[in-house]
Amino acid sequence: MTYKINNNKICRLRRTYYKKNDKQLSLKDVADVTGLSVFAIWKLECDPNANPKLDVLSKVCTFYNISISDILLTR
Repeated sequence: MTYKINNNKICRLRRTYYKKNDKQLSLKDVADVTGLSVFAIWKLECDPNANPKLDVLSKVCTFYNISISDILLTR
């Protein structure tokens, strides 16, 4: 099963991290910690047609300490 996500929200999470921690977070930083590829993180942030699997969402949400429901698109 795949999910439709709010790309803008995921992108803002990475940028907000900087404000909270006074450290700029790159796509590579997120990829390294989550075990995902840089391309996968980029796709989550930038591709409106991204349809990630639950395990990918889980890794990203765990990193940002949020719930998966926080980034899913609602209709």
